[in-house]
Amino acid sequence: MRWGWGLFLGLLGLALLLGFPPLLKGAVEGGLALLGFRGEVREVRGHLLWGLRLKGVRLEGQGLALEAEEVDLAYDLLGLFRRELPLSLTLRKAVVRPTWEALVPEGGGPPPAFRLLFRSLRLEDVAVELPRGERLFLPPLRLTLLGENPYRFLARLPGGSFQGEARALSPDLTAWEVGFAGEVRGLSFFYEGLKGGRLSGTLRLGPQGVSGEAWVREGAVEVVGFPLEGVEGTLRLEGGRVEARLRGRGLEGPVAATAEVDLKAPRYRFLVEGRPSLRALALHYGLALPVEGDGRLVLEGEGWEALRLQGAFQGEGRLLGEPFRHQGTLSFRKVFALEALVEGRLFDRTYTLEAGLEGGRYWGRYRDSLGSALALLGEGGRYEGEGRAAWPKPLEGLAAVRFQGEGSRYRVVVEGPGARLPLFPPLDLFGEAVGEGEKVSGRLGPLAFSGTWGDLALRLRPTPLLVGQVEGEGRLEGGRLLADLRYTSPYAAFPVRVRQGEGAFFLESPYGEGSYRGGVFALRLEGLPLRLLEEARLYGEAVYREGALSGALRLEGRALEARARLRGLGADLEGRLSTPLGTLPLSGAYDPEAGLRLLAGGLRLTYREALRLAGEAALGGFRLRADLAYGEGFSGWASLEGPLGLRGRLWGEGGRLLLALSGPVEGEGEVFPGLALSGRILPPWPEGLATPPLAFRLTREALELPGVGRVELSGRYPFLLDLPFRYRGVEGRLRAQGDLEGGSVALSTPFGALRGAGAWRGLALEGSGDLPALGPWTLKGEADLFALAYRGEAALPRAGLALELSGKGKALRFTGEAPGLALAGGYGEGLALNLSARGYDLAPSGFPQGFGGTGASRGGGFGWKPLTARRSWRGRPSSGPASS
Repeated sequence: MRWGWGLFLGLLGLALLLGFPPLLKGAVEGGLALLGFRGEVREVRGHLLWGLRLKGVRLEGQGLALEAEEVDLAYDLLGLFRRELPLSLTLRKAVVRPTWEALVPEGGGPPPAFRLLFRSLRLEDVAVELPRGERLFLPPLRLTLLGENPYRFLARLPGGSFQGEARALSPDLTAWEVGFAGEVRGLSFFYEGLKGGRLSGTLRLGPQGVSGEAWVREGAVEVVGFPLEGVEGTLRLEGGRVEARLRGRGLEGPVAATAEVDLKAPRYRFLVEGRPSLRALALHYGLALPVEGDGRLVLEGEGWEALRLQGAFQGEGRLLGEPFRHQGTLSFRKVFALEALVEGRLFDRTYTLEAGLEGGRYWGRYRDSLGSALALLGEGGRYEGEGRAAWPKPLEGLAAVRFQGEGSRYRVVVEGPGARLPLFPPLDLFGEAVGEGEKVSGRLGPLAFSGTWGDLALRLRPTPLLVGQVEGEGRLEGGRLLADLRYTSPYAAFPVRVRQGEGAFFLESPYGEGSYRGGVFALRLEGLPLRLLEEARLYGEAVYREGALSGALRLEGRALEARARLRGLGADLEGRLSTPLGTLPLSGAYDPEAGLRLLAGGLRLTYREALRLAGEAALGGFRLRADLAYGEGFSGWASLEGPLGLRGRLWGEGGRLLLALSGPVEGEGEVFPGLALSGRILPPWPEGLATPPLAFRLTREALELPGVGRVELSGRYPFLLDLPFRYRGVEGRLRAQGDLEGGSVALSTPFGALRGAGAWRGLALEGSGDLPALGPWTLKGEADLFALAYRGEAALPRAGLALELSGKGKALRFTGEAPGLALAGGYGEGLALNLSARGYDLAPSGFPQGFGGTGASRGGGFGWKPLTARRSWRGRPSSGPASS
């Protein structure tokens, strides 16, 4: 009995001893050392037979490092008889640092002495820090674990984070299934081009390795600098290989890619096929170009430590609506290399562009069918180039071009002397452009520009044409031109809008429209106003195609009519010039070789290298002789002879044309390029008629007679005249107003007034008044002022006298009769009068008796022979009005 109690007490003491803390701590430290762990445990509680609680644990060994505030460990030692050790483990506030080899051991080793079977594994605020995995090629990562199988986790990688759930598939924790979801850029450890999107999937880990599948949604990837977006597809991991099949969009085109990663080799391979948009490709390189189209791009690459890539591209597109083809190759072996060839047509030319890039060095060459040749060389951010460039049609000529830049800054210098443009004198187009990135500003000849290449403001300062000048403003937006121009000259002024559309330029104006498409320029005019000798309007259609003109134009005005039938680069001309003095027929032709040839009566107007007017012509009472030329300046002369002794002489002095007049008009001044003529008018008034001095000033705007009148030299030439005069002591006033076609005129004296209204070729005259001794008078008639001709009928009722008047110029003829009286006469070089009276009653005129006889006047002398008298008398008419 005593032995039984002794055995009981011994077993009780042993049991109590196995729970003694110092003994527990020593046993734990010794056991950990036998298992290959080193470190320390600050405190141990529990019992060696069924479980322990460890505090302040710091252990390292067997591919594992552990730091924990508290570890609860429960076990069943009876399982050792089955070569296994069932465990229940709880970790609180712990950091576990296992190696990938310890976590996922490779097969092939000897079996362990016993298996660890986890009946329970509970994690509370536990973090697992994994180093970079060499075998699985994983980056360093940190897992935050929580819960009991399955375990929720949050994995933080250098590029992003994943979260999910890990489920242990075996009690010995050698097999796991992990479901995860996170950011694609979290995998940038594998490839730096992974930029965004969502990745989700399932992994299975065990002694045989890792397998699983994943799905990509809304991914963003960058391949050799080219962005891909909207990437979707699947990834499969099996037997140390990852296979991916993905689709997406890149550079505004579809993209498909396949990739394979051999984690054992290690090596990856991929194939990318797509059709990028050329516009997006240009924007990728910072160029906003008016380009359309796409092309096929194929890229193949492989590598691991270093990428090796090769590819090719080809396609078709349009630049400013004009077609081109492109092709090339690219590669990457330590450095990126590219070679490209572009061939196309741009409006008036075909061109070839070659470009190459290798590492930081690049080059380019441009040539076209008009003679342009440009070359560029660069390295890094610095580049320079030079060559010659042909101006775009219709400009003709070549310009020297030099350009250089560094980084985003650049400067272009252009020297283009003597550029030729139809209707323009030779243009010297010198200038430069400076810019930074998209911003640019500069000047080229008369054209200033500023803004960005995508939105460029243009301003054209007044630029001379052969006749007149043009100026305006515009914008080049998205590679398309919109400009509002204004043309002005002494002969016309009108606005023109230039608009660039799909493959064409359009001209819009209130007086017509035009277009330039595919080398064909078409123009339609609808009443374009021109100021020539008078206002005229231009109508018609013209087409320029393959170096030749076709169509017809006509000019319509009151005095000038002309028609032009266009052929080749020339035209056949005909028309007429109507003047108050008569009509002058016009005929001729224009050819590029022979120039202009125009006949007007006996005058010949020719133009080839210089303008020349030669010959002699008569029109009405005027005669013109000329031998006048205009090239770099005027040379020669022209003379004019007109009625009443009017003479004029025209001559040139350099670029000026001067005129001197004599006769009834005396004056001198410039008539071209400006018009400034001044002098005085000396009309051949009848004897006894006096007027104020008639000074005049003639400009392009008006003919002015200071204090007397004004004629506007535009439109219908409106005028106003107010001329006082004195005739043989009697004062009067002449007033007139109107235009080229007609108007009104009024002549007033103390003895009456005469008025006229209507067309100048048929002016209706009407007048009335009262003459001393003769009494009231009336007049009705008609005048042709252009011909200086008139006719009418006058009556003096008191004297019973009726007169018929007619005349031209200063020549006057009249006849008249009354009861017992007949008279006839006129005025030319002097007064001529024949009078015959028989019993004419003078009582109504205040005389007491009648008289009879005959009389005559010649050259100012007058003779009278009464019928009953024995003598006659002679004398001169008095200067008073009663003598009329």
